[in-house]
Amino acid sequence: MESGKIVTLESSTMKEVASPTPVTDWNRMKRGWTHLKDLPTGEVGGRVDLLIGRDHIHLLGVRENREGKDYEPIASRTK
Repeated sequence: MESGKIVTLESSTMKEVASPTPVTDWNRMKRGWTHLKDLPTGEVGGRVDLLIGRDHIHLLGVRENREGKDYEPIASRTK
């Protein structure tokens, strides 16, 4: 899927989707793993605004994986 492509979803609204998640700065973190160094990353975490469930499973299919050594992070490209 091209960057910037728009995907239309049906959704429901809630005051709070889930508890906030820890904030991770992947621009800093990825420097320690050679298999992740060239990936476009940013800061993730905090407030959860959207959960994608099985009704949109086609958006979660992995198109490419970046794997390092055992117990290192794995990056997965999805739609």
